[in-house]
Amino acid sequence: MFKRILVPLDGSERAEQALPVAARMARGSGGSVILLQVVDVTASSYGYVAPPLIGNLIETSLNEARKYLTDVTTSAMFNGVPTEIHLPFGSVTSHTKSHAVIE
Repeated sequence: MFKRILVPLDGSERAEQALPVAARMARGSGGSVILLQVVDVTASSYGYVAPPLIGNLIETSLNEARKYLTDVTTSAMFNGVPTEIHLPFGSVTSHTKSHAVIE
C-alpha cells in the first residue's frame, strides 16, 4: 500500500509525532521511510553573520541535522524498517514540496 513515506522533520516534538505512525505504516505495508530535514541556508535563518562565519554555521547545522536523523533511524521504533536520510540545502518550503512530488 505505502511504498515510500516522506517524513519532513525540523527537530520539533510536533514533527516527531509523525515518526511512530510512519514506522508502523512502513512496517505494515513493507515500505520504507524517508526522513527529510532541510538545512535552511536563507539569510533570514541566520540573521546578519559575517561572511567568513556563515560557512561554519551551515556546516554545524548540517552536522547537527545528520546526527539527529541518524539517531532517529537507529531508534527502536525503526528496527526492521528501511530508512533513508535526505539533507538538502536551501528553502524548507521548496525542498519539502519537491521531495513530495518526486517521491
